[in-house]
Amino acid sequence: MYHPDNEEEFEPLTESVPIGPDTNRLDPLWYKRAILYEVHVRAFFDTNKDGKGDFQGLAEKIPYLKKLGVTCLWLLPFFDSPLRDDGYDVRDYRKVHPDFGTIEDFKWFVKVAHEHGIRVLIELIMNHSSDQHKWFQESRKGRDNPYSDYYVWSDDPNKYKGTRIIFCDTEKSNWTYDPIRKQYYWHRFFSHQPDLNYDNPAVVAEMMDIARFWLDIGIDGFRADAIPYLYEREGTSNENLPETHEFCKHLRRFMEKEYPGTVLLSEANMMPKDAAAYFGNGDEFQMSFHFPIMPRLFMCLRAECRDKLVDIMEQTPDIPLSCQWVMFLRNHDELTLEMVTDEEREWMWGKYAYDRRMRCNLGIRRRLFPLVENHRIEVELLNALLFSLPGTPVIYYGDEIGMGDNIYLGDRNGVRTPMQWSCDRNAGFSRADTHALYLPLVSDPVYGYQSVNVEAQERSFYSILNWMRKMIRIRQKHLVFSMGSLVFCKHPKNRAVLAYLRMLPTTPVPSTSTAPNASIVAPISALPIDNFSQFGPTITSTITSLPEIRRASQLNLKDLVSLRTPSASTTPVASSSLPSSSATPHSVSSVSSISSASSASSASSIPPVPPVNAASIPSIPSSSSSSSSSSAPIDQNCAAVLESLSSAAMTAIPVPLSSHAIPADQFLISASVSSDDAAAPSSSSSSSSSSSSSSSSSSDYSGYTDYSAYPGADAELAGFVSPMPRNVPPTLPATDDIPIVCGDDDALSDEENEESEEGGMKKRDKQEKKEAEQQAIKETTAANFTRRASAQSLSELQSVLHQSSKTTAQPTAPASSSSSSSYSSSSSSSSSFSSSSSSLDLPSPDDEVILCVYNFASTAQPAELDLHEWAGYTPVELFGGVHFQKISADAPMILTLQPYGFFWFMLKKI
Repeated sequence: MYHPDNEEEFEPLTESVPIGPDTNRLDPLWYKRAILYEVHVRAFFDTNKDGKGDFQGLAEKIPYLKKLGVTCLWLLPFFDSPLRDDGYDVRDYRKVHPDFGTIEDFKWFVKVAHEHGIRVLIELIMNHSSDQHKWFQESRKGRDNPYSDYYVWSDDPNKYKGTRIIFCDTEKSNWTYDPIRKQYYWHRFFSHQPDLNYDNPAVVAEMMDIARFWLDIGIDGFRADAIPYLYEREGTSNENLPETHEFCKHLRRFMEKEYPGTVLLSEANMMPKDAAAYFGNGDEFQMSFHFPIMPRLFMCLRAECRDKLVDIMEQTPDIPLSCQWVMFLRNHDELTLEMVTDEEREWMWGKYAYDRRMRCNLGIRRRLFPLVENHRIEVELLNALLFSLPGTPVIYYGDEIGMGDNIYLGDRNGVRTPMQWSCDRNAGFSRADTHALYLPLVSDPVYGYQSVNVEAQERSFYSILNWMRKMIRIRQKHLVFSMGSLVFCKHPKNRAVLAYLRMLPTTPVPSTSTAPNASIVAPISALPIDNFSQFGPTITSTITSLPEIRRASQLNLKDLVSLRTPSASTTPVASSSLPSSSATPHSVSSVSSISSASSASSASSIPPVPPVNAASIPSIPSSSSSSSSSSAPIDQNCAAVLESLSSAAMTAIPVPLSSHAIPADQFLISASVSSDDAAAPSSSSSSSSSSSSSSSSSSDYSGYTDYSAYPGADAELAGFVSPMPRNVPPTLPATDDIPIVCGDDDALSDEENEESEEGGMKKRDKQEKKEAEQQAIKETTAANFTRRASAQSLSELQSVLHQSSKTTAQPTAPASSSSSSSYSSSSSSSSSFSSSSSSLDLPSPDDEVILCVYNFASTAQPAELDLHEWAGYTPVELFGGVHFQKISADAPMILTLQPYGFFWFMLKKI
């Protein structure tokens, strides 16, 4: 069980190396491996009992963030401000707002964060200031003072008439009349936020000095707010102008010259092609938000179709190697729907914001969990996509524990409420009087702090908080997630399933020995399916048809309730009952109608089929039989059943007892079956009975599949609930006829099964030796990991990876090719690891390939993936180290995905 005080339980992979003055210069691509955490200072933790969070409180919670796996903090505005726009209306760029502390408090916070290996990004709000800023107050006094041209003034309110209004809910024009100066001033956002005039060189110089001020303190970079709107030109949209890009390049040159290794993150709410322009040729921003992908993830979820996500990724252009997209599910603003059509926006509002109070401008002001009605498996699916798509992921504070929102608060304050630390007064956020809090706490029955808080979730091993820690840790173990390319797999017509490969640009495809295109995506093409000409397994609680059984010898016999075969009069499902490939691929309404029509047609097209002749299938004696010789008949009967099933494998239809889908090509072991027990044949019914008893009492979570029992599974991943079917029978007959899939190829060796004292000593010695070797590998690869992550070109990356593969090879790798796995089929210098080392806390080999498969549907779905280029490779599930059926060149890879389920596989040559 999880112990909250055990800091090593969820220790992140990245070493907590203090961030020093030269760290960023020596590791210039650190942002590619980062896990960003967006946080309001005033919302996190209050130490001075004034009801508002402060820098001392944020520094106090740094160990919590480190334990989560965060490597970089993105701080929302904390500058001196009237707080009419949550700090984005800056009154003084060089001061800290008194509510949050002092400039000395900020310096101390940065020091603490850096000591824990966490970097700090802050906002650089360049487009506008507050109307209370000294510059504006001076500028409005007249046209002949030094600050007169610091802002954009005009006598004509119709100037720049073609420019869109961003805050259409509150603003009617981009011009506001000033009665003192008797002119109109320009603003792209609120009227109390006048835009600065970047045609004035003095304004440019002021911004350079402001950036220098904060960089001198030691921050690691800026998130540039509202960057597309810096310049204005008549006859244009006043967005993304060439002058804006020139200014950004100037800012980048300044930072690289004086503060090498610091980064710039662009906030450009544009389509991918326009947003990618802010990367320049690698000489503008290092990072940029991928705004359009966020609403499309939620579209795919409700439409139960992958098309929208595939479409936007195909529109995403190539970017320079040193640049990176930044992905997020939710943030401090509304879920923006600017980059969708009017019809899609209305559809999204109907699905996610049925109450008008949930809407704001052209978006939805809700947190992640309320958006999906507190449905955890949907949140897990979305986070799995976030952590596996190309880009640096952002976690919004509180989403890691499932915090709710308050739609009755104004503007976007409903998603900016205090962090919920415990069930104590004020959610453990502050010791102030409740009415003194800057915003009221969330206290509804579903998301209230009494039940949703950090303290409660740290006590539960299966909480969303601990699940997020595991996901982050797995992502950090594999460099390909942060630096690799994305290649879509060829999909069947089942558009609810999405599958893609993540691989480094240096990884060759085995069948071609060529590396994938350096582009972020590859075209997707449909793989024709059989139109269900042969029926497959049928889940009792859904009408979804699953892949047909191809290998009956690996079926979980105890999970079958009945076996049925089609009668002579049975007709296959007509192809017209399936989703048509000619249907409009990007219409949400058409997707929904097709899905419902397909379901109804499928249900009516499958006639009842008569059962198989029971006489042809030997009966299986109960394990509770008192006969001392029952083990042999069980083995014989199992073999007979398998032989009987093999002859009718292509027509047999098993009906599982559980409503969860179990892959037809996989055989699962219960957590209570150790390697010794699984290998030893039962000798009596009493031993079988005692085994069952032990299984039922060995865990308080007997309903879950615990992969810690698999030999070779990562010890620090032990106990984690994989997204695999949970209701697995506790014990299975162990015979030579039933292949047992586990995490270690030699887990059932004779030496492991010795019961003598000498055998036990050998086993302990072997384990100690193995642990020592693993520790040695960890120590020798630390330097290689830093050098690999810091590579700034493909050739440099290839060179570093080549050297890394030599130094990280396991010292005692088995000589036999059957028990070792080579991660590359085209490079003789790549390292070989034993199966049991595949889940070590090590940077992954240079040519690792990870397959990600997702189900957007609310019901179990089949997936047939054309992976013939990877024939001979074995998919190894990343959460538990379970080996799936080897990929064949002649048949597609068959999977069954549970509702909103997903798999992450590493493809290994075993």
